[in-house]
Order: sequence, then structure tokens, then C-alpha cells
Amino acid sequence: MHSPVQLFNRAFLVLLGICLAVWFGWRTAYPTFAWHQRHTVTVVTPSGEVSGSAVTGMTVWTAPKTLPEAATIGFELTGEATVVEVAPGRYLFALVEGAAGWAGGTYAPLSGETDFRTRMRMVERQRGNPPADMPRDAWPRLVTFDDIADPTSVRLVDPDDLASMFGPGVSLKAMTLEVTREGVTAGPIDALLPWLGPYPETPLLPNINPTDFSFQALLRQGSFIARE
Repeated sequence: MHSPVQLFNRAFLVLLGICLAVWFGWRTAYPTFAWHQRHTVTVVTPSGEVSGSAVTGMTVWTAPKTLPEAATIGFELTGEATVVEVAPGRYLFALVEGAAGWAGGTYAPLSGETDFRTRMRMVERQRGNPPADMPRDAWPRLVTFDDIADPTSVRLVDPDDLASMFGPGVSLKAMTLEVTREGVTAGPIDALLPWLGPYPETPLLPNINPTDFSFQALLRQGSFIARE
């Protein structure tokens, strides 16, 4: 005859086994993927090439469709925009707003893979590989400021015509992406743009006309930094 302690231990082990089986089954059916990605922008100037890099962190999870309107894929992004000092005091920013799609947009076309989970596993396997050239349709938007202390001076930059903003002889050479084990970049954007607040949904411009749908009016502070 089993003692109460033995019965409790047996019940506990059975319950633990059930919990582990459920957890393992859930993780298998609805996996989570995570990686860090280094984005690098290289610019040609009359004084030579200059570049800037930033590492962002991506976590992508899947879930069952519990309601008709419920999302089955979610993600969390941390990090900040890539910044290049093109000339003394003149900066080019590659916005972080679309960083969630950088890896899929860069690596999936190389393999032709269309299955979402297979694509995510493929991205994770890129750790340790050399940087890959980003296809044009995966490039982030580029901006600069006429006066970096004034958010209202933000200007959209044409990647094919950096010279119009930065002067003759300036052009975009490359954008690359590398899946890395390096930590997420933190600090440079806050140092350059100390007027950024803590909330990503805050408009970049302090005062916006409700009928203004210009690029500047639609830009959010979260386009420059995705805080944890």
C-alpha cells in the first residue's frame, strides 16, 4: 500500500509530465523565433566612404486563431535607426519602422522559400554568415534634418539622389543585413535626438493639422527608436 507521500509524488510527476507534454506540443505547433540583425548603410562622399550600423532585436511568435479577427503572428522589435554622419554635423537616418521585415525581405528571395515558419528558421540559421545585400524593396526609408535640433526640419531623402541633400559627389553605395549575436544598439539616437520622447506613437512634429497627411506629419518617434 502506498503512503500519502508516495501517492502525492506520483501524482505530481504525472501532472508534471502532462504539463511538459502540453508545453512541448504548444512550442512545436506555435513556435517563437528570435534573432539580432545588424543593418549597415555605406555612403560615398568626396572625402571617401562612410558607414553606420545598428543592431536591432526581433522576436516573432505564432499563435492559434482563437477569434476571426485575432492575429496568428506577432512580433516585437527593439533597437534604433541606423545613422551615418555623411559630413560633419550632417546625418543620414535609415528608419527602424520597417525593421521587422528586413530579414525576411533579404533572405527569403535568395532561397525562394514561401512558407512563413521555414523562412523564420532560415533567418535564424544565418548567424555567423557574412552580411547580405538588402534588395531594394526591403530598404528602409531615409531621412535627414536641416537642423538636427529641430524635428520640424526633417526631410525625406531619395536613395537615388543623396546629392540633393548632402551635396555633389554623395551617393548611397550599399545597404546590408547580417544576423548576429551582438547586443542591440542603444544610445546613439538618444544622443543625437535628445528631444525624442518615451512613446513610439508620438508624432515627430509638435503640432499637426488634422488634414495634413504629408510624410512629416505621419512620421512617428518610434520610426527612430523602438524601446523595450
